[in-house]
Amino acid sequence: GFQPHNLARPALSVRRPEGHAHAGQIELEPVKASYIDDVIIPGIYSKAALVEPLLYGGPFEAAALALRHAIVASPGNEIMAGDFKNIESVITAWLAGETAQLQSFGAAFADPKNKALDVYRILAGKMLGKPPEQVTDSERQMGKVAILAFGFGGGVAALVNMALAYQLDLDVLPDIVLPTATAEQMLKAEKMWRRAFLIGEDFDLDKRVYMACDVLKQAFRTANSAIDQLRKDIDTAVKAAVAARDGSIYNVGRCRVFANNSFLVIELPSGRRLLYASPQLKTEEIKDPDGGKPWVSTYITYSTSRGRGWMRERAWAGLFVENMVQAIANDILRAAMARVHADTLAVPAVASYLATLPANARTAISLHVHDEICLDVPRGSYPRERFIEKLIERPSWAPDLPIAVDVWINPRYGKR
Repeated sequence: GFQPHNLARPALSVRRPEGHAHAGQIELEPVKASYIDDVIIPGIYSKAALVEPLLYGGPFEAAALALRHAIVASPGNEIMAGDFKNIESVITAWLAGETAQLQSFGAAFADPKNKALDVYRILAGKMLGKPPEQVTDSERQMGKVAILAFGFGGGVAALVNMALAYQLDLDVLPDIVLPTATAEQMLKAEKMWRRAFLIGEDFDLDKRVYMACDVLKQAFRTANSAIDQLRKDIDTAVKAAVAARDGSIYNVGRCRVFANNSFLVIELPSGRRLLYASPQLKTEEIKDPDGGKPWVSTYITYSTSRGRGWMRERAWAGLFVENMVQAIANDILRAAMARVHADTLAVPAVASYLATLPANARTAISLHVHDEICLDVPRGSYPRERFIEKLIERPSWAPDLPIAVDVWINPRYGKR
């Protein structure tokens, strides 16, 4: 069936003008929804997209850009979308008790138009050597990618994979990052690159690019020591729980960890539980490709279903942190959807429209995409402020969690 979570991220190839850093280089810029509505879609209807590739990116790129916007409101209706801001990054900091980052998010949410307070722009600015208010929307993604990659305990591999997903260029990093690195950071980064190179896990990156990525990882972990400690604490807890299997409870990051003979359990703040079937503690000796002493690695495997069968999956600390964060975000999303659904039924204009639909389809929520809830409601029937109020209501188990949303309204679906 149709899966809105997998729609292409709108981006357009652009050539940097003279006087701009990396002039002449082809890059990908996020395309604003208004440009797709006002330029791309008319270009498709008029067939101009077939003959003007510089403006439309060619017919295939134009079609990809417009795909989200093919989702339209019902006649007489509008799409209202509420997008939870920075939700995974906020929850990671909240779980870890990373006070400084939480305060930064709180300040940014209180003054959303101030680019100097945007956490993603601040980090991207440090990575690119520029003030946060000068960071472009495309460059801002670099800060978002770094926080998400490193927040779950990832290293260079996570950063590279996420950069590929977000179509980011890491080649700009060495000239910005390496001159500010300490001697200790450089030594560690070179050691990590050498090991990765010798075992073929350097992703074919230039040495300086790899080292710059590793320096960023080190800097992030130093600046966010509580988040780094969360990764270490969950690693210790799950291994101890699986080794004991006696139901002993380990409290980590507002969650409870325990295990029995059947499952490793992580109980979320909401009380919902993540279950990992048939957990086993494994060890293996790791040889140092650089000639140093080998060391013993301990890790957990668990059974997971794949198709009609089961297979064993290897887990690591970052996976557990990511699962915890995304599951908590899911708890918040589900609760918000329930509140919004009930509230819209109390609006006469919305209720009248829903009465025209089949009984099993009577909800104003038309779809949700990741952390974004979309409504299909009669124009002007549901006030924006009322929608926001229902979305940002904190659950009883997280009264101190910073929550903010962006809301947009349009006849078509598409990121504003």
